[in-house]
Amino acid sequence: YIEHIYFISDYIDLSKRNNNNTKTNKKLATLHSNGNTDINSNIYTPNRLHNNNNNNNNNIIRKIPRPSGCILDCDTGIEKFVSNIPNLKTLEIHIDITVVMQHGICLFSYLPNTITCLNLTSVTNIGDKYMNIISKHCPNLEKFYLSYSTITDIGISYLKNNCNKLVVCNLYGCTKITDHGLGLLGSISTLRKINLDWCNQITDIGIKALVYNNPNITHLSLQCTNIASDGIEYLTTYLEAPMYINLNYSYKIQFLDLSRL
Repeated sequence: YIEHIYFISDYIDLSKRNNNNTKTNKKLATLHSNGNTDINSNIYTPNRLHNNNNNNNNNIIRKIPRPSGCILDCDTGIEKFVSNIPNLKTLEIHIDITVVMQHGICLFSYLPNTITCLNLTSVTNIGDKYMNIISKHCPNLEKFYLSYSTITDIGISYLKNNCNKLVVCNLYGCTKITDHGLGLLGSISTLRKINLDWCNQITDIGIKALVYNNPNITHLSLQCTNIASDGIEYLTTYLEAPMYINLNYSYKIQFLDLSRL
């Protein structure tokens, strides 16, 4: 059965490369699960892409050559495909789409509760109302990726209330998140890797709330935020075993502040 799906804009029809494999589905190509989704990357980069000659079709790419910026309605494409896969664990959408709500139903209304990894970095209009639906349908979510969405602290509260297994959270460029939202994010005790790059309303107050509530965070990216010397103090005081901290382009930080890390 299928467990992992990746929707991409530019695809390779692998069935044309191997004419000897008559069992290859012309609509699907197999992606082995040794790819890498980095906390600081918005693009999923598979290490190996080829035909699968055995019966294990747990990892697939759905080939949808849609034009950039197309509108995805509730009764087409991805929704019907996802709704027929009850054991889905990974869904990554790498086509520029706008999800449309119709009669209270949208793409995310079809997500099964088995999903553990959800990458929506190419979906252009994720807001709080969609976050509410996502969090309720995906209580087992462990990895969640957004970028340049319009979610606010309210959307973060939905994650806190419904997704208590979250380990990785990428909120790159979600500029409406404030210090209050960081306190809510820190309340998710399972979180270990967080990307808050370009969340420019974040200050030292939010950093304190985040790391005080969750001192077990190991990876934290704060590029282009408003963190200053007090934030450095909070990081060094509360984090128990930090492995990676990104402070690039955080211009309020001085060299002597960095020496304390």
